[in-house]
Amino acid sequence: MAEVLTRPPEPTGLGKLDLPDAPVVAGIRGAGAGGRRRWPAVALIILGGILVIAPFGLGLFPKVAAGQQMLDRFSPLITQDSLARYDADLCFLREAAGTVGRIDAKYPVPSGRYPGVEAYRASAAGIDRRGTALIGSVREGVGDFDRLSSVGGFDRLPLLLVAAGIAIGGGGIALLRADDRGARIGAAVAALAGAGLIGFVATSGVLGIAGPAQQLTARFAPIMNESQVRTLQTDFVAVVGAVGEIDTGYPGTAVSPGDRAELARLRAQWPPASRDLADLVGQINDNIPNYRALVSLGNISPIPGVSGWRLLPAACLVAGGAAIVLAILGLRPNRKEDIE
Repeated sequence: MAEVLTRPPEPTGLGKLDLPDAPVVAGIRGAGAGGRRRWPAVALIILGGILVIAPFGLGLFPKVAAGQQMLDRFSPLITQDSLARYDADLCFLREAAGTVGRIDAKYPVPSGRYPGVEAYRASAAGIDRRGTALIGSVREGVGDFDRLSSVGGFDRLPLLLVAAGIAIGGGGIALLRADDRGARIGAAVAALAGAGLIGFVATSGVLGIAGPAQQLTARFAPIMNESQVRTLQTDFVAVVGAVGEIDTGYPGTAVSPGDRAELARLRAQWPPASRDLADLVGQINDNIPNYRALVSLGNISPIPGVSGWRLLPAACLVAGGAAIVLAILGLRPNRKEDIE
């Protein structure tokens, strides 16, 4: 009998393998690489962008360059020695008017023969009054001028803001994207840039320039305008016209030895005196645009009652402190409540 092969019966009652569900991976809210918070890094990037854009948007580069140029050009003109020389020049021109008046009265000088001398005699009082007021305005502004011009790096402030903005924004990007080592380097760079802004404000003297800058621009307002310059230039023409005629033989007749000596003194001293005042008037005329740029620098603040001179150092302090705080926060791990 042939052996019949049969398949063994399949086992029954075998239950299904019951595996537990895989645990849900905790999601981190607001975390960057390595579980760091994202928002401080994003805030650093925004802060850096503002610091880069603001100097261009506010026109700080041309404004501070023009202001610095005015300070540089006026520096040699408003020293104590220069002011004393201007005083002596005005005193000489005042005496010169008296001298030609006395000679006119003493000798028969034909009317109209020396129109330059006659014009100077007629306008001498006004020339003296305007010149005295001019030197007085300049003298009153010397202290404020010196304090403003002593600020170190005044014309480099916009460049400093841009450089700090690039460093702070770059540090924010590193915190957001880099590994732990890169994040630490980025945070250090951002914090150092913030400390640099604070250090500039603390050491450059920019914190104390608000008052001097406002006072200086106010004191120079009466003289730093085209109308005043035209008047002073007219006075200068009268001064030069008079000395030119004195050089060519005024009073046109023989005079006593004493009067001849007086006229010789006028011929010798009048040109240097007029040249001193002409240089000052010329600098005023050339620097009117620079003066207006300096005024506009004080008017950049959108906050009523707060000048740009106060806003700029305050903004540097706030931005520097914010960069340091954000850099530190960007390295801290998330708190438990940040983990879902």
